[in-house]
Amino acid sequence: MVKSILYTLKCLIVFLLFFYCQNISAQNNLGKLKTKIDTNSISIGDQFNLDISLEIPTNISAKWPLFSDTLSSKIEIIKISKIDTLKAKDKLTLHQKLTITSFDSGKQVIPVVKIETFSIKDTNKWIYFSDSLFVNVNSPAVDTTKSIKDIKEILSVPLTWKEILPWAIGGFLLIVLILAIIFFVNRYKNNKPLFSIKEKPAIPPHEWALSELANIKNSKLWQAGQTKLYYTKITDTLRKYIELSKGINAMEMTSDEIYVHLKLNEVDTKIIDNFKNILTIADYVKFAKMDPLPEDHDRCMIQAIEIVNLSKPIFNEPIIEKQ
Repeated sequence: MVKSILYTLKCLIVFLLFFYCQNISAQNNLGKLKTKIDTNSISIGDQFNLDISLEIPTNISAKWPLFSDTLSSKIEIIKISKIDTLKAKDKLTLHQKLTITSFDSGKQVIPVVKIETFSIKDTNKWIYFSDSLFVNVNSPAVDTTKSIKDIKEILSVPLTWKEILPWAIGGFLLIVLILAIIFFVNRYKNNKPLFSIKEKPAIPPHEWALSELANIKNSKLWQAGQTKLYYTKITDTLRKYIELSKGINAMEMTSDEIYVHLKLNEVDTKIIDNFKNILTIADYVKFAKMDPLPEDHDRCMIQAIEIVNLSKPIFNEPIIEKQ
């Protein structure tokens, strides 16, 4: 009875081992995981590359390991490349390169890489393990008769634009500040204003007066019932024109005082008569509230323009700023 049970157990174990081996063989046929290094011997601190490649069918998905800054306590990761994917027919190849180093002498083990894969169609999964790799890390030969020096020379790193730009901007601003100080000091020594203000172009008094009279005419004040304002603007323009062109303070004088000064300046009689007519009507409008006829409004404007045209002098330089 015991022998029969033992025989049955042996058969069962053999069957399970056969099934497991078949399963492993099927798994191994699904894909290939390879790792290799580009050298087997380095000096302490030298960098070398670890290439990881996995070939799997296109219907299989891989969970790629996430590497940090070390592979082990004695193998450090310097740089991690992106995962390259190459598809060819029904195969998919994944590849990644790690730049690694070691600062411990002796024979160092590069750990096994583990990658899990999953079937896209069902719940099956397979785990792949790479072979262990070894690298000899050699200590530098030390000559005790010589002084201590660095293992490696200091590496020169090229400057980037981010490092240069702040210094360039600072230097430019410093130059601008120095030039500004020199400019202001020179202006101060020469008793010149710090900033030169460009003057507006000027025009002769008669051009200014004719322009003002044209604006008054175009505004149509008396047509809008603003007769008093119409005559006020005309007389003020003529007073200002006489003041600027003849040097007479006409803005502060009465009508009679203006007549006297015009005669003293030997002004043409026609000009004085026109001026008297305009001032007389203007006084009636302002103080007696007289309402002249439309012909009187037009005649006063014509006489005002005539005063300017008859009296305009020839100027070598304009004396009124252009508005």
